[in-house]
Amino acid sequence: ASSASGFAAIAFAFGQLFHLPEKEVVRLARLGSGSACRSILGGFVHWKAGFNEWDSTCESLFPSTHWPNLRAVIIVCSTTEKDIGSTVGMKASLATSSFMRTRVEEDVPVRVKELISAVEYRNFRQLAEITMRESDQLHAICLDTWPPLLYLNESSRQIMRFVHAFNAHFGTCLAYTFDAGPNAILLMEDETFPIFMQTFVKACDFKLPKSIHGSSHSENIGLESDMPKLFPEPIQVDIRDMFGDAQQTGHFNEFSM
Repeated sequence: ASSASGFAAIAFAFGQLFHLPEKEVVRLARLGSGSACRSILGGFVHWKAGFNEWDSTCESLFPSTHWPNLRAVIIVCSTTEKDIGSTVGMKASLATSSFMRTRVEEDVPVRVKELISAVEYRNFRQLAEITMRESDQLHAICLDTWPPLLYLNESSRQIMRFVHAFNAHFGTCLAYTFDAGPNAILLMEDETFPIFMQTFVKACDFKLPKSIHGSSHSENIGLESDMPKLFPEPIQVDIRDMFGDAQQTGHFNEFSM
């Protein structure tokens, strides 16, 4: 998120300028934007809730080298500014959503432990299910907020359908997550990326960028034509590979596997 990266950069700059300890830099980043504190540390970071600004802190559980073949792809479904910002939306959810208490008291403690275990043992299937359920629950709370927060758009929902159809065909090897906005982050391992790209491009009206179009992307992977069509209407998106400079813009067409 722009707020997380922005406030993390500001906090880091202050830390360098005034020679602050890392713990203080993390605290400063969190004061700017809650999720910014995670951006200060490297690897897989656990943001601990705490009870105040002093004990709500972060811990790096595993280095970035722990799961080196884990990949993330961003699909930008909208570049427009959202009607209601994340901070305002969260306050509204806390005040009006009956789902929020159940999530905080019951679901989050269990899922955090399960998520840490999934990362520790590099269990992608477990990581994928928890990640998608967390994302779905977030947006269920948004809908339960009054008035409801409508962050996802039709492109977002089509991406969700794509991921579930992909997993039904290939096994659970792809996951989506959405923050308070319509843009999707897809998680996968390196070995899934060629199959994902070929399948996703089959659903989109654009060609693979040369920088990610290797010979492996052109192999026959046995796509079937009897799967339901997921994209009956053209939907424009941008797809960006977080681990390279490849960028493409295209339109969703009819999709079948």
